[in-house]
Amino acid sequence: MKGNRKKDAVLFLIFLLFETFFIYSVFTKDETRSSLLKVQTVLSQGVDIFVLSTIISVIFTCIFFLFQYAIGRLLVRMFSSDEPNFFYYILPRDIALMINILLFLSIGTNHQIMFSSVVFLSAFFTSFLFYKNTRSLIQSFIFAMPIYIDTLVSILMVLK
Repeated sequence: MKGNRKKDAVLFLIFLLFETFFIYSVFTKDETRSSLLKVQTVLSQGVDIFVLSTIISVIFTCIFFLFQYAIGRLLVRMFSSDEPNFFYYILPRDIALMINILLFLSIGTNHQIMFSSVVFLSAFFTSFLFYKNTRSLIQSFIFAMPIYIDTLVSILMVLK
């Protein structure tokens, strides 16, 4: 059990590092950079707007990620006695972030639909990992439901 907690903690730290790098990369690109530089003039000269924005975004992303996991875990616990593992939730997100970072660095533009689609595919991977453990398709879908909803809402907001 302690080995699983260590593995989960390492994967969560990797998630935080990837998320920080990805958000900072997006903020320092051309479109977002010019918007943040306008805000920089309002702040005092001692505050780096890119670092401040990255820290605030990573904190909210981390809270929202943990909230999604808690909802998925609660939904599974409501319908069965299976115990979802954090590993099934964090590993696909780490892989999705790694793919998004590679795509962002290679393409160089902020393409929200593409990034959300990669996260949507990570929801399938989350369902697959949980399905291997439970052998229940419904439970695996319910466990990843918060990711499905989040990415679909993100894609629909961009298309709007």
